[in-house]
Amino acid sequence: MVNYCQRPPSDETIDRVFSALADTTRRGMIARLSQGPASVGELGDPYPFTKPAITKHVKLLERAGLVRRDRDGRIHRLTLQPEPMRRAGEWIERYRRFWEASLDSLAEYVEEINRTPGGTQMTSQTGTELRMERSLNAPPEAVYAALTSREAIGRWFGPSDDFDVTVHQWDCQLGGRYRVEFNTPTGETHVIVGEFKAIVPNRTVAYTWSWEGQPPMDTLVTFQIEGAGDRTNLLFTHEGFPSEDVRDHHETGWTGSMLRLEREISG
Repeated sequence: MVNYCQRPPSDETIDRVFSALADTTRRGMIARLSQGPASVGELGDPYPFTKPAITKHVKLLERAGLVRRDRDGRIHRLTLQPEPMRRAGEWIERYRRFWEASLDSLAEYVEEINRTPGGTQMTSQTGTELRMERSLNAPPEAVYAALTSREAIGRWFGPSDDFDVTVHQWDCQLGGRYRVEFNTPTGETHVIVGEFKAIVPNRTVAYTWSWEGQPPMDTLVTFQIEGAGDRTNLLFTHEGFPSEDVRDHHETGWTGSMLRLEREISG
């Protein structure tokens, strides 16, 4: 069970840790320090970089709180500090459990969709952006209604039917706010909040996405609706994740939600 009384790490702390770990050289330095303390020179030995470049990498690790520098005369020795990585790991784990709590149900939905004749499905990842494309047997008006109706959101939002969803607020207009609560099969509660950034009838729905009580991720969800008649191509993007790991954990949840959206539209 997640302890919701524990104060979450600040935005700045999370940003610095993810930024420091995003570089292969700095990850290699962390791996070396996991074996024991080392001098700045020893850390730089495996790399064909200048001393100023190595020093810059080390300072970024220090700024993130991942290493501590101790001075012994002219020798500067560095020691790994695991606490920031532990806290970042807890932040990721919190949402991994949210999205992966019902993988068995998700698998059942995948099998159901695969048995259903109809449109194509495509998912792609680029950096810290998640993209999904669905070809739906429904007119654009029906798809737009499912994306904007408070009642419909309560039926399809979330990874699977095992989640209890409560839509506390859904002010679907430009600048409006939303707040949706998820209760997982394991008894945890998670709340998504955000602001509507684009509303174009039968064309576009976009809103920011943050977990209430956690450092804002500054991510953006966008649905683009294209089509005519009884066919619609739906392009979904979720962009601005702080890392690829966070993006990948969200992919599981959105995959389940998209399957439930298709079921909602098909009636």
